[in-house]
Amino acid sequence: MNKAKFLAACVCATAASQASAATGEPAEALIVFECADFQVSPPEPKDQDPVYKATIKVGWNKNGFIFDISHSAVGGKTYVRSEQYTDTQVRKTPKNITWRGTQFRDPRKTMVGTFDFKAGRYTEMVYSGNQIETKITARCTVVDSNVGQKKKDQGTGI
Repeated sequence: MNKAKFLAACVCATAASQASAATGEPAEALIVFECADFQVSPPEPKDQDPVYKATIKVGWNKNGFIFDISHSAVGGKTYVRSEQYTDTQVRKTPKNITWRGTQFRDPRKTMVGTFDFKAGRYTEMVYSGNQIETKITARCTVVDSNVGQKKKDQGTGI
């Protein structure tokens, strides 16, 4: 999907959310992005099971906003950010979604993730205290979307 369609899909999902809030009727929308071509700074030592993609799900249903991030490793393991981080806070703007969470295993570490629709990029910053420990960026593309489609199954959500 080209950059214009990518941005249009994000704008449509945002508009669906706003229309739902304005009318009180639930609008269901889901856009699935895959992110790859990871750039890690500083470079990490050789990983035995490297992550090859991140999957980001953005949408809305009758229960509210959906924002889910998972990372898939070559060996088949999946890392779901909501299972690794607690006390998460999410902020949405027309151009990006930013989340912040505290690591379950080590509460001294926090992560801030920013999904930039306009640039088609996802960035994660790992902090130890107030110091940036690692910065990871990846390019993202839309791989699935029901935006603009009437969903036939009105079951338990998206």
